Amino acid sequence: MKKIGELIRKGYGSERFRWLFSFLCVLAIIGIAAGLSTLTYYDNDDLNIAWALAGYRSGTPSFAHPFINCLTAILTSALYTILPGLPWWLILQLAATAAGMTAVFACILKTGHKNGLPLLPALLLLVALGAGLFYYGIVLVTFTLSAAAAGSGAVALVLAVDSGDSKKTQRGYLIGSVALLAVSLLVRNSSGLAAACFTVGALIYRAGENRMEGERALAKRLLAFFAVTVAAASILAGINEYGREAQNPEGFVAYDEARSSYMDYPVDSYSANPALYQQAGWDGTLAALASSWFYLDERITTDAFSTISSGSAFENTPMIKRLTSGVANIGGFFRISPLAIHYGVLVLAAYASALALLLLNRKRWTAFFGASAYLLGAVLLLAYLISSGRMNLRVWMTVCILSSVSIWLCALKLMRPREEGKRAAYFLRLAALALALAVSLGFGYKVFRTVISYENETPDMLARAQAVVAYVQKHPDNVYFRDVYAANNVDALSIYADDPPTNLIDWGGCDMNTITRERQLEVNGLDGTFAKDLFPLKNVYYIGESTNRYLPMFAEYMQQHCNASGYEITDTIIDDIVAVHFTFEGAE
Repeated sequence: MKKIGELIRKGYGSERFRWLFSFLCVLAIIGIAAGLSTLTYYDNDDLNIAWALAGYRSGTPSFAHPFINCLTAILTSALYTILPGLPWWLILQLAATAAGMTAVFACILKTGHKNGLPLLPALLLLVALGAGLFYYGIVLVTFTLSAAAAGSGAVALVLAVDSGDSKKTQRGYLIGSVALLAVSLLVRNSSGLAAACFTVGALIYRAGENRMEGERALAKRLLAFFAVTVAAASILAGINEYGREAQNPEGFVAYDEARSSYMDYPVDSYSANPALYQQAGWDGTLAALASSWFYLDERITTDAFSTISSGSAFENTPMIKRLTSGVANIGGFFRISPLAIHYGVLVLAAYASALALLLLNRKRWTAFFGASAYLLGAVLLLAYLISSGRMNLRVWMTVCILSSVSIWLCALKLMRPREEGKRAAYFLRLAALALALAVSLGFGYKVFRTVISYENETPDMLARAQAVVAYVQKHPDNVYFRDVYAANNVDALSIYADDPPTNLIDWGGCDMNTITRERQLEVNGLDGTFAKDLFPLKNVYYIGESTNRYLPMFAEYMQQHCNASGYEITDTIIDDIVAVHFTFEGAE
């Protein structure tokens, strides 16, 4: 036992062992997730990315998607071209998450060891953060949380670099930070920019801290990497903007930004402001469909989206009033998304540990200053998101992941190794830390249990989506437009390398008007994107649910605006998912 204890202590103090152990821990977490749950995408945004890059839309891998950096699109498409039998978008996202988690875990172990934290509480903290912050994004994979995980690793590396390290180790940590921030930006630009704010803040804070402590060499190195980080983030953000413009048809970026303003930000409803919609040329039926991602109408344009979003009350409300209103309604957000409470508590537990440890170790006040700055930064970022109408669960999670990791690493610096004659103070610090760890473990477990419970619904959901794909593959001469709520597809594992479902097209969504949509229409022999031109064709069908509101709503639209006389259900694909053919009087 004594030899085992000595080996454990030796490993805890070894840089190489800490990184290897952290990597194995991350693999174990991913293995547990794969063993207990079916890995899926968080929503069909990631499926759209994967299908475009893999070539399942057009039959040929696309090197463009508006949601991700064009460099990432090029890499992913190349991988699908070389080895089409692997789910590369899923693999790359899990790799980004794993890289960020490994860096976070290794930095926690390093900081804990340097500051006299016993191994057991350090391991418990890894469990709490693994279950509470990262597990959700492993089971429900989304490029938002994958980018956040990579970004948290970038911040952790800056906070963990130490004046006692060799120059080689210092450079390795700082280069690794830039690399992980680049990964974050490449996976999702907006999440990467949030991570860049935290990383730049860490570089400034650590440079000031080391300068105050007389460690001028490290301070200069940190400032040098501050410049490198800002330059790298600016270049990648610029490439992202260039790629969206260059790789898509003319006018797409303006259209997509207007569409986003309408779909992702608060706007007046049709019932609240019918005159505004009439000004845009929309009636109630078209407004309801457009709000459900239907864009197959010639009146759903950049100008129409802009008219509605710019004329809505939210857009013309002063920012401070938006903020106060949003804060007043935050309770509703928590009721809709109770997971947001769990993530928020993980941040507060980290800060509570920093506050308690400061009272027991005031000499390390700079570490508490760093923790406070990160909490304040998170609050300001959330305030901006609330005032701009961009608050949702993924955004909240992103901010909580970045801030919780940052604050915990600052808090661990407030620990102090046990000193002769001061055992009571040391154990008091451990007790304060243990309380924060207990809270973190409890809420981390709640996140874990919530994610596990989703497995009850996953098999049926995937079966419906896979049945739709199989159906369209059996009818290659037909074209099927699916409303995005029918058999919602978040399947991250299925591969269609040999028989891509190119004849399955969403009736709108994020790939509308992109180069991928143009190519998919060409492959199917279609000249345009308007429902009035598409559905009179004999081989064009609609896929929807017979029991929800979209089929009658769409049928009403087809009769009012496309001269359809009616419709017939030609097939029941699975459960209530049906294939529908519209009829037109006088049509052959």
